[in-house]
Amino acid sequence: MSNLFIQVENGAPIKHPASEDNIFQAYGEIPSSWEPFIRVERPDLVYEVFTSQTATYQKISGVWTDVWAVRAMTSKEKGVKQQQIRDYEFPEGEDARFSKYKAAQAALLLNDART
Repeated sequence: MSNLFIQVENGAPIKHPASEDNIFQAYGEIPSSWEPFIRVERPDLVYEVFTSQTATYQKISGVWTDVWAVRAMTSKEKGVKQQQIRDYEFPEGEDARFSKYKAAQAALLLNDART
């Protein structure tokens, strides 16, 4: 995978990151207005919720990156999620006692359904 860069004007990123290959094709070099960028995939959350569905671009330790805004679940939200997981119906033939992996998948599915 090619390195990513993002164009910066007056200390703020503009548009979206581009691959090093695409920038070279367009400019023949990496212009000084383009700075390194590290892509951070949307995390799988367990007991947190997103406060925004999109990442923001922030410069951390000299490198631009995706930052996902999350907050801890309230006690009530956590209780509801735990109950949903307990109530999850496994497909026929699967026993919840032997399927911790499936329970973890259910938690992720429940989280995705709420966002």
